[in-house]
Amino acid sequence: MSQVSNTETPLQTNLLPFDGEAYLDNRYFSAAESSHYFNCLKDEIHWEHKEIRIYGRFVLQPRLIAWYGDPGIMLKYSSLNLISTPWTTALTNIKTTIEEDLGYSFNGVFLNYYRNGHDYMGWHRDNERVHGLQPLIISISFGAARLFKFRHYRQKDIVKNLKLNSGSLLIMQGDTQENWTHSLPKSLKVNEPRINLTFRNIYQ
Repeated sequence: MSQVSNTETPLQTNLLPFDGEAYLDNRYFSAAESSHYFNCLKDEIHWEHKEIRIYGRFVLQPRLIAWYGDPGIMLKYSSLNLISTPWTTALTNIKTTIEEDLGYSFNGVFLNYYRNGHDYMGWHRDNERVHGLQPLIISISFGAARLFKFRHYRQKDIVKNLKLNSGSLLIMQGDTQENWTHSLPKSLKVNEPRINLTFRNIYQ
């Protein structure tokens, strides 16, 4: 079964029915701020088109990626070992804003650049050991609005659909990464690019 959420859900409302916590503010950054940050990140981030290993063979990821953070922070996932690039001014400003507003702190941010609706992210969980138990991940989106999906890891008929607008902030915490997968599916009606940032803490 599938549900479409109210895109104006305030941060105090848990969007997941059980086994996790997800909170959405679809207007966290203003339109002017979102446009400014999108342009800064598009031009300043060192975007890479990486291969990952899937079922024994290497394929290019259907998006561009980047990993920024505190010195020497390594992110490992799939067949990749990424060493952090130092924070840019734009990333530092975004990080400071959310840390001061929400009372959290982060040592790294993973960025995805979806060039159009053909770029996507498949079903996955951010449950690698380096994230620790009950990881807190804050997702920020700039650019084209895209559909984002949660699916329960064991009860796969339970799906939650969200529309993430430019300037949105999505919090995933508690048991979410243990019990829910998430994805950003292809959308052939979308021609505009989107940049997504997921702030997180990596424990070496």
